[in-house]
Order: sequence, then structure tokens, then C-alpha cells
Amino acid sequence: MTGQENTSPTLMPIGTIHTGFEHLKDCPRSGAQNPNDTTIEIFEEFAEGLDDLTFASHLVLLYWFDKSNRNRLTRPKNKCGPQRGVFATRAPFRPNPIAFSVVKLKKVEGTTITVSGLDCLDGTRLIDMKPYIRDLDSVPDAFTRQDDGENLPKPHETVEAS
Repeated sequence: MTGQENTSPTLMPIGTIHTGFEHLKDCPRSGAQNPNDTTIEIFEEFAEGLDDLTFASHLVLLYWFDKSNRNRLTRPKNKCGPQRGVFATRAPFRPNPIAFSVVKLKKVEGTTITVSGLDCLDGTRLIDMKPYIRDLDSVPDAFTRQDDGENLPKPHETVEAS
């Protein structure tokens, strides 16, 4: 396999997220802006995968923004900043509308998980979840140009891997 073949990945949802947000206008802009509890129903065939999930205080959830526009590749200049390509943003519209949030795990009862800090519509499909591991997932010296960008490349500069 050369990597050039056109193979489409197949995603299998593992559950359904229940947020209570029926319309996009009601949904918070990010999970950090939603202090409410959210329940997630894991499909029965994946129940065994929940064994010992409570060893982690937080989870990384990957879910499918099925209502997102998949044809936009730029975000126009707005209150969040200048025009940027979609891959330079956290915007929900993307060629593959995969969203993620780090959420606080509250409880697990059978195949129902309760978390806080989620930003999606009711009925959104969960495609994966992983424990958040502070030593692996945190990058304390990471920043964006809006934070302290003197060392970041300017738009259209070439960046060489070190």
C-alpha cells in the first residue's frame, strides 16, 4: 500500500450523547462553557469497554458534528480573530466534522455515563472515548500567537520539523 489509494475510513458510533440542546443557537460555544451534566448512552455491544473507566477523572470524547457544513475551508474574520483556514481553528465546520472535548467524568451506571463540560446537540453520536492522562495529554508550554506568539511562524511561513 502506497498511501495514495482512495480508501474511506469507516466510523462506528459507540453511543449517543444526550445534552438537551435541540438547536445550534442553544448549544454552548465550547464544552468549557457548559457546567451542566450530560449523559451518554453507550451501545450494549460496547459495554465491556467501560470496565474500570472510573480510574480516570476526565475523558477525551470524540464525536461527530453531523449538522456541520462540510464545504467551508476558512473562517471569516470575526470577534475571535482574523480569517483563518479551518485547520487553524477549532470551528465545527470541517471536511470531517470530528469534535472533541475533555470532560469531567461524574459517574458510570451500567452503559450510562454522566459527564460535565460538553458542547453538542442532543442525539450526537459518540465515536470514541479515551481517558485524559495529564502526563501525556498536557503540553504546559503550548501557546497560540494570540497568547504569546513571538516564536510562532507568521501566516504562510514554512515550518521545519525539529
